[in-house]
Amino acid sequence: MKTYLFTDRLAAHSIWCLIDPIAKKLIKNGNKVIYCRFDDNKQGEARTTPNAVIVYDIKVPTKTQLWDLYRQHRAFSKELTVIIKQHNVDLVHTNFAIPAISARLTAQKCRVPVVSTQHELYGSMGRHLQLGLRWTEKICSHIVYISQTVAKSFTADNLNANNESIILNGIDVDSIAAHIRPVSERRRHRIICVGRMIGLKRQSLLLEAMPKLIKRQPEIELLFVGSGSDEQKLKDLTKKLFIEQHVKFMGWLSREETMKTIASSSVMVIPSSQEGFGLVVAEALALDIPIVCSDIPVFKEVAGDTALMFKTGDSQSLTDAIIDVFENPSAAESRCKQGKQRVLDRFTIDVMVDSYLKLYEKLLANKSS
Repeated sequence: MKTYLFTDRLAAHSIWCLIDPIAKKLIKNGNKVIYCRFDDNKQGEARTTPNAVIVYDIKVPTKTQLWDLYRQHRAFSKELTVIIKQHNVDLVHTNFAIPAISARLTAQKCRVPVVSTQHELYGSMGRHLQLGLRWTEKICSHIVYISQTVAKSFTADNLNANNESIILNGIDVDSIAAHIRPVSERRRHRIICVGRMIGLKRQSLLLEAMPKLIKRQPEIELLFVGSGSDEQKLKDLTKKLFIEQHVKFMGWLSREETMKTIASSSVMVIPSSQEGFGLVVAEALALDIPIVCSDIPVFKEVAGDTALMFKTGDSQSLTDAIIDVFENPSAAESRCKQGKQRVLDRFTIDVMVDSYLKLYEKLLANKSS
């Protein structure tokens, strides 16, 4: 039996939903799994964890100034050290920069191999996070990038095959497919947009497109699922554009409710200006829902030509793409069929989990030899 420890922020739902199936497989194989969740009092609600996972929520000071990052590191590292030693942890797997930087240093101090998965584009992070990741990357036994796009942002196409690799994010196609609804049961003119409400997600662009869309189709409705720092700004913009009766802010929904809501819609719109992967794109493909998304590199990598893409940041281009989906349903349906097959070929959860387990096995074998 081996003991595996995973770290990330308490409410990093998109990260934990990727870790959960890895944890389940490790436990099924007779191993012990620990989650150490970074809690700075800003994280919101945590996800329910898989059965048999040991959970530690590590409280750290709330960041109000740059100096607090060091105080957070000290608090997190101190408790993480105790946990690693208490459970004789064999391997640590980190994710987002905070708390990955601290976890990397702690794993090195405890002489435990560390796998670090990079989910974010290098250029999208603050300078202090970039420096922290560069400073600690040599500590890592192996670095995983979740897409070619993320890998390129860190390595400029100079991937070191000895300790770097790309493992694409996976989705549970079977559980998602259970929510698929016939086209006849979907809300005909419902647009859905899912994600954190922050500047890079560009939900404001979709709101700016709404007056033209409403003029073309008065029955149109837009649902936002998610929350974030820009939520009030988006609500204020909705009022300013006089489109309140057409827009609904749903807040955070459970994964099940999110899938049901997507499945009842007629088009998923993802207007982001930057993404490391865009898990919601793969999930929409699995749900047979037409997708309109920005033409950023990672969306091209994930969706190929199975999504209708618009020029990033261009409201008119976005408007035209959405109208195309509504007015050319046969073409949209054809893209959906191709998209479903693309997910099955490239983004299944089983492929992702097996890739990580093989990596762990290799690293632990090297450690014992």
